[in-house]
Formats: sequence, structure tokens, C-alpha cells
Amino acid sequence: MNTHTHTHSRAFTRGTHTQTFRSIAKMLCVRTYREQPLGMPCQHKSILEKVLMVDQILSEFQLKKEQLREVMKRMQQEMERGLRLETHNEASIKMLPTYVRSTPEGSEVGDFLALDLGGTNFRVMLVKVGEDEEKGWKVETKHHMYSIPQDAMTGTAEMLFDYIAECISDFLDKHQIKHKKLPLGFTFSFPVRHEDLDKGILLNWTKGFKASGAEGNNVVGLLRDAIKRRGDFEMDVVAMVNDTVATMISCYYEDHSCEVGMIVGTGCNACYMEEMRTVELVEGEEGRMCVNTEWGAFGANGELEEFRLEYDRVVDETSLNPGQQLYEKLISGKYMGELVRLVLLKLVNEDLLFNGEASDLLKTRGSFETRFVSQIESDSGDRKQIFNILSTLGVLPSELDCDIVRLACERVSTRAAHMCGAGLAGVINRMRERRSQEALKITVGVDGSVYKLHPRFQERFHSIVRELTPSCDITFIQSEEGNSFYISSEINVNVTNNMKLYSIGVLCKGATKTNLLKAAYELSSFSFFQRSSVQEFMAFTCSLIVERSACGSRSSVKEKEYMCHACVRDDGLSAVVVADSEYPQRVAFSLIDKVLEEFSRQVDSTEWTTGSPDTIRYTALDSYLAKYQNPKEADALTRAQAEVEETKVILHNTMESLLQRGEKLDDLVQRSEHLGDTSKAFYKTARKHNSCCKMM
Repeated sequence: MNTHTHTHSRAFTRGTHTQTFRSIAKMLCVRTYREQPLGMPCQHKSILEKVLMVDQILSEFQLKKEQLREVMKRMQQEMERGLRLETHNEASIKMLPTYVRSTPEGSEVGDFLALDLGGTNFRVMLVKVGEDEEKGWKVETKHHMYSIPQDAMTGTAEMLFDYIAECISDFLDKHQIKHKKLPLGFTFSFPVRHEDLDKGILLNWTKGFKASGAEGNNVVGLLRDAIKRRGDFEMDVVAMVNDTVATMISCYYEDHSCEVGMIVGTGCNACYMEEMRTVELVEGEEGRMCVNTEWGAFGANGELEEFRLEYDRVVDETSLNPGQQLYEKLISGKYMGELVRLVLLKLVNEDLLFNGEASDLLKTRGSFETRFVSQIESDSGDRKQIFNILSTLGVLPSELDCDIVRLACERVSTRAAHMCGAGLAGVINRMRERRSQEALKITVGVDGSVYKLHPRFQERFHSIVRELTPSCDITFIQSEEGNSFYISSEINVNVTNNMKLYSIGVLCKGATKTNLLKAAYELSSFSFFQRSSVQEFMAFTCSLIVERSACGSRSSVKEKEYMCHACVRDDGLSAVVVADSEYPQRVAFSLIDKVLEEFSRQVDSTEWTTGSPDTIRYTALDSYLAKYQNPKEADALTRAQAEVEETKVILHNTMESLLQRGEKLDDLVQRSEHLGDTSKAFYKTARKHNSCCKMM
């Protein structure tokens, strides 16, 4: 290839602005393209005119900064409407609460099965999470990707989930683990209203799915029913999450500043940590909650009409969900290839491409795959890759045709990156403003095939986001392990772990109130986003038990699978251990006696009524909690010591039995000054679904 040809190719690679294209057009007048097998020799006089006309048509995809700022502004307005109770139903961006309020600790280990359904392909994965001396954890995965047939995507819910169950069965056979009943976590990347960790109601299908009988139903229930119908394996489906949330949490393991999760693949969506005071769909104003934006539906109220082109309207009208997911249709891999195909047909009809003739295959909807866009933009400059792709579509292009096709791909994918960037900039600027910060340092976790595989998408996307967020320091990290970290965490913490100590607290029973002096918790066996509320409820429960117990008494209070063991001394100094119902009572009270004796020696009694966990200098609880996790070992230690004080232990079958006549636990929870609004709301939801045992 001569020097001119090489320079020309590089110019086309970078030529995303009209001025650059015009300079190329001038150069084209003084060079000759090689004639391809079916091409006609290009005439110098016609080349400039052709290139300028192509440039004019493709310039529609170029968005000015002012336009992108307007998209960002409208995105923020719809986000606000989605968060507000009175406008939520009409908002195009639904801003669905996820109840994720904290971040994982990285201590979850075990073997799990993960299912990731979010597009035309889905993945079944065996995840082994273990401990590592350097990182603290290590992950090993084995997975297999399955394609979903069109008839399963658009048939009935029973057909779709039966096919998924069939693929799970195949995976278990391949890895010879069908005899094991593994817990399964389900990443489900569609709009869902969560009612519990393992219960989510599908609001509507996206990404080309249209299986009837699924919308309005519990997705986990549909999967469980399909597994039961097969009958050749058992699986415990214990958790379902959105892929954006899974991405954010998995990236948190790498960077603890990660508060945004994003997917740019078959679909496009984002989640982020929103201030609780603005999430009106959930009671409570303290702290933050992860919100699943479902921003793919942005535009349903006409917000994007002036930015949509004729090609976008054709893509929408011929889709399975016309009028829906309009923002997603400008960006995602589900539609990018089809947009390019429509642009190429436009150029053919204008006699600017392929000598005005399109092959039957190019005229076929869906024939120009999104992967072709990435491959064409990855061409080294010799056009061989472009030529080969077009040849498979029944076209024999000239060199100029190849360059025009490449430019069409660049314009469509660049608009996608810029539109996506405007949305993310709107989210990040909102986060900074709601936190009243002049500058915000934040990390965004990203996953998805377009983001990972397109050669220039990341560069264009990152650049525009940073231009639109001048007061923010943004780091982007890619989800390398997929969603396995989060899924394995959620599965592991929801599997019953017998013989477990959850907490130990030291308190002082006063004349009018009980004072919490020190406490230690081991909550890795709870879903990570439940832990803050669980901790508050354990403290609340311990205080309530001590308040309702007489001095000089011991009691064990049973509540579902939990047992609270309490000792209140004559001087008011008290301790409460929360364990599962399998944990030996003898060992629990041995621990309590040891802690109370040691605490009373190290902490002066004058501090008992006024002290707090922050001021009391007693540091042994964490080590005792760890040591006594193994009750057999702990019991051997206690047997070598003095016999446990022989005091009758009063057994209460429920927390309610502690209350005075007329008192209700619900009322005490709502009046408590020690429970945050979010914990109270969480308690109310748990009571409603008869699952309060999950959080005390």
C-alpha cells in the first residue's frame, strides 16, 4: 500500500467530524481507488461530490455539546419524577429501589451456581469462592454460554423457563454435579419490582423478549416451577438481582469507591447509590440506597423526539416493543447493527454506495450484526476485514465503499457512546449535587459486550462523560469476573449455617432505660445489604430483652431459628448473645459469664450508665465472638473452667411473650429511637411477607 493510501485510511479511522471528512474528500480527488472485482472505476470528478453527500447524510448522527447537555438535563428531570411518589407511575425512568444499602465485606466463601439472563445469550456458571492469603478471597469459575432460540424468547413463559431448566440440566451433566443440590443465584436483567431477595415481579420485557405469561409474575417462581417440572435435578434458587447492581458490587471488591454500576451490551442500564431522603417509594431518610434506574425506557414521554432520526424510528417500529426502550435503542448492541444496515441502504438508495445496488441479504432485517460494527472499526487499514464482511452479505465493494461503510459504523457507534455518556453524566452530576459537594471522586463499574468488545466505544464514552462532568473525578473499571462475586455472596449469605454466633452485647439495665455499652457482630451470613438493618435490630432486641428481664435472671428467647441468651446481674450489668437455635445453650452462657466477669474488672461501674460503644475501652468482644464460633472447641474450654453458675434459665418461645399486656412489637419498633427509618421500613416489609426471621 502506498503512502497516500495509508494516510487516507488513518484519516477515515479518525474522521468523525465534517471538517475532517471534507479534507479527506479533497485528497480523494488526487488519488485513484483500486477497482474491486464487481466495482466500477471511480471517476475523479464524481468522488468529491459523492463524499460530500455521504458526509451530509451521516452528519445527522453528530451531536453537539449543547444537545448532549440537553439530553443530560432531561434525563435528570425524569429521574427526579421516577423517585417521587406522586409522579413515579408517569415517569419514563422508573428508578426502582433495590434495598441495597451497603457494600460487601469479601468474606463470603463456598460453591454456588449462577445464572445470568439478560440477552439473546445466557450463562450458567459454577462459582467456587475461597480464601486467599493475599487478597483474602479467590474465585474460580466454570461456565457455559447458551443461545436462546427465538421461539423461546417470544413464545410462552413456560417455554422459556423450561428451556433454561434444560440448559441448567445440561451444564450439571457436563460437570458431573447433578447429584449436588447447590444454591443458585439468578442475575435477571429486566425491569423487576423486588418484594424480597428471592421474589421479583417482572414489570415488562425488553431486549427482544416477549414470552407471554411472565409479566406481572414472580420470576424466581417461574424458574422454580420449570426445575420442578423437569424433575431430574434439585436446585435452591435463593437470590435474584439486576445485572447493573451485580456489576457495581463485583467492582466494589476491586475499588471501594464504586457507587455506580452500568451495562452496555444487548441492553443498556445503570444503577447508583441515591440519597435515601429522595427515594420516596421507600420509607426512611438516613443513608443511601442503590437505585436501578431502568433508563433504557427514557424517551417514552417524548423527551428524545428531536434527537431520533428516521433510522431510529424504523428500528423502533419493526421491534417487538414499539414505543418502548427508546433510549436503549439508540445505544445498545441489540440495535446498533440494524441502525448501520438502514444507513447503508439509505446511501445505496442515494446511489452513493455499492453502485446503487444492495444485495438481497443486505436488504434483510437483522443481517448486519452488531459484531460487524466492531470488526469493521477494528480493521487494520488494509480494508481486508471490511471487504470480507461485506462479501458475506453478498456485496463486492470498492475501496471507497469500504471506507464509507467504516465511516457509517463510526458515526452510529460514536452517537451511541455520546448518548450513553450524557446519561451517565446526568447520574453523576446528580449524585454530586445531592451530596452538596463541589467535587466528587467516584468509580463506575461497567460490563457488557459493546463496552468490552467495541474498539473505540470506551474511549469515546469516557471522554464525553468527563467533558460533561467537569467537577467530578471519575474512574472506570471493568467487571472482570462478571457477576459471580455478587451472586456468590448473595447465595452464600442466604444458606442456613447452623451452629452460628451472630452477636454479643454488653448492656447496663437502669431504672428507666437500658444502655448499650459494647457490642460485636458477625453478620457475613446475612445478605450484605441487610446487614446494617440486622445490626440495628440485634441491638434493639438485646435492649428490649434486658429491659423486660428481672435483675439476677437468665433467659433464652426463641424467635424462629434464632435464640437470644441473656443474663442480667443484680447490679444491672447484662450481656446478650444472639445465636442460631442449634448453638449450645451451655456454651452461650459460659461466654456471657466470662465476658461479664472480665468487663466488670476492666470497666469502672461509674461508666456503665453513661458510657457508649465509642467511649468504653473494652476490646475483647470481637476475639471472643470469633473463638466461640466453634462451640465444640469453646465447650471444651469451659469444661476445664469452673462450673457454670447454676441459675434457672427462663425460656421464652417468642419475643412477644416478653411484652407486657397490650404491648405490640410493631409499636415498639416504630417508637424506637435507636432504629433508623430504613430499618423500620425494612422491618415492616419483612413482617408483610412473613420473613422477619431473616432479620431478627
